[in-house]
Amino acid sequence: MTVKVEKQFLRVSSYRKGARPGCLELLRDIECELGGRDVIIVEDIIDTSETAKFILRHMGSKNPDSLRICTLIDKRGKDPMGPAPDYTGFQVDEGFLVGYGMDYMERGRSLEDIYLLQE
Repeated sequence: MTVKVEKQFLRVSSYRKGARPGCLELLRDIECELGGRDVIIVEDIIDTSETAKFILRHMGSKNPDSLRICTLIDKRGKDPMGPAPDYTGFQVDEGFLVGYGMDYMERGRSLEDIYLLQE
């Protein structure tokens, strides 16, 4: 990036104990104004697109000038009509991935590489 960048962290979860899948919860919001700014949402993986849709609605309500998505992994096979990322590392068609920050029931998040879980 050749421009001044401010990083903020947003935390959204649908996998907390006792939560039913798809029930998204905002655990941590950003702490700056977005009005008049260009915003890039950085995601690890876009899978069912529900989290991306939730974040786009939430961040869009803060009136940024532009709103784009960057994802390491585009795995929208479950919802090809979901929001398409503007920037993608690579695409995966199916399977459950762990490692590099992604987990399965709080396990595998700290693996240094990305792995496909075997059934």
